Amino acid sequence: MKIKLTLFLILSTFLALFVNSQIVTHQYSSTLPYLWVIAQLLFVISLTSNNIFFSIKSFIHKLITKKEVLIVLLLVAGVLLIRGLLLSDQRIHRDEFISGKFSAQYNTFDNLNFFAGYPPNKGWVSQFPSMYFFLQSKFFEVFGVDVMTLKYSIFPYIAILSLLLYLFTRNIANRQTAFFVLIAHAFLAVSIYFDTFGLHFISSTTSFMLFLYILECFISKPDNLRAGLLGLATGYNYLFYLSSYFVFPLVIIIFLVLIIYKRSISWVKYLLILTAGFYLIVGPFLMFNFFEQWYITERFKQVNSLSIPAQILSDPGAALSLVSARTSDSVRALITNDIGGSGDYDFGHLALFNRFTLLLFVLGFIGLWRFVKQQIIKSVITVVILGTFFGAMVMTDPPFAYHRFTISFPLVSICIGLFFNAIYNFFKNIKILQFVLISLLLLIYSYGNIQYVQKAYAQDIQNHQEDLQDLKLIKYLDKNYSDRKLYVAAFPGYALDYIYYFVKPDQKIVVDYHVNVLHDFKYDEKYVYVIVFPDQFDEVFLEKDPNGKIINSGFKKYSIFAN
Repeated sequence: MKIKLTLFLILSTFLALFVNSQIVTHQYSSTLPYLWVIAQLLFVISLTSNNIFFSIKSFIHKLITKKEVLIVLLLVAGVLLIRGLLLSDQRIHRDEFISGKFSAQYNTFDNLNFFAGYPPNKGWVSQFPSMYFFLQSKFFEVFGVDVMTLKYSIFPYIAILSLLLYLFTRNIANRQTAFFVLIAHAFLAVSIYFDTFGLHFISSTTSFMLFLYILECFISKPDNLRAGLLGLATGYNYLFYLSSYFVFPLVIIIFLVLIIYKRSISWVKYLLILTAGFYLIVGPFLMFNFFEQWYITERFKQVNSLSIPAQILSDPGAALSLVSARTSDSVRALITNDIGGSGDYDFGHLALFNRFTLLLFVLGFIGLWRFVKQQIIKSVITVVILGTFFGAMVMTDPPFAYHRFTISFPLVSICIGLFFNAIYNFFKNIKILQFVLISLLLLIYSYGNIQYVQKAYAQDIQNHQEDLQDLKLIKYLDKNYSDRKLYVAAFPGYALDYIYYFVKPDQKIVVDYHVNVLHDFKYDEKYVYVIVFPDQFDEVFLEKDPNGKIINSGFKKYSIFAN
């Protein structure tokens, strides 16, 4: 058996080196992503001590028992149902449509390097690993392309995250606590808010939750297989959004602490296995960054995450004063309106929590150190909550950005769930009072958070009319000019182009600079033009074709010019 397992490891290593070498020598082919996946499977098989099928069966049995299946399915379905009921095509963000269109138009591997930055040619604010876009493209292939499927496309991440959150909490506490944590997660207002956008933040939160779950499994029972799986899970955190990029340094620190504390050569071996698994995942992406084009840290530069550390070296007094002021405002944003939120997904500029939820979180955060036995796990939860809060809310530009703190939302839910469970257990000998009190607390929490997120929605619709106006314009054009080709005088990459795609995916439109649209003006067809900056360009279009006219449609940002 050991000879066979060694052979699997040799094959995995050979495939990994081959994939990396092809990237380095610029010889990409469509087979490389499949070889990359096969290398991962062979790596996992090589670390099993028993028959692979027995190991898989044993792992699944430990993952979730038959008694838990129904309750877990109901809890996960409840999380999805709450978000599904609150979805609306009246609350949209241009980034949903921009990233969504790039996913829907994702080419086959023959035409696109899977390990390259996506979207190609820097067509968005920056490039990211292509995994999220690839997976979303498959969702669109199955369910079609429209505004609502765009929002539903992140629901698989929500379901997987919810399952992992239950399993992780069950392992660090018990099933009862996991039940309360999933209820807390289901109704957490700020989590609902971001889960009802079709945005990619949820992808890194899900991969981080996978890392946490496997980390706990490994610490509870360390072995080669779990070390390898932990390495793979660590690597997956670098395939999606950048909010989980801190995971590899975190796990290295954890292992160094364990090596010093345990003083056993086995932990050095586990660290080597973990590092091998990690590199197996990120290797081809790193090779592309080193030898083709560097994109992996592009977004960090745009949000100036390193500007304050650099400023500390040049002007420590001013930098520390800035950090102090931002930290104070970030803490106030937890409970004070009109401070937090940025990027137009700003939670209506409401406080991050309503007062009751903040109280539960703080009490649960304190209780974390009493009710979670594993020292490393509660340390990790504490460090991640405080670290991502400081890193996302204080150290980036613009500051107080809730969407960069989303990775800690499941951990916030764990703290709140721990409080609910503590109250439930405290009154376990007085059943009637226990039932009444926990029911009342859950009712106040759930109703208050639903009201709170709806308040954020209302603020969003009031504050961010621009994207909604684009959607209304497209529906107006589809109703009145569906038989005409649409031209938009703006600039290439204008958001209207991406929103239009999800309303009329089969109809192409022309979006270009005003001067180019005027130069290629179509006199000989029944046309309709949308003009951005109408005050400057209405008269120019009227002079271009006196037979056309400006349509009074009520859209302040646009003019409609048609013949």
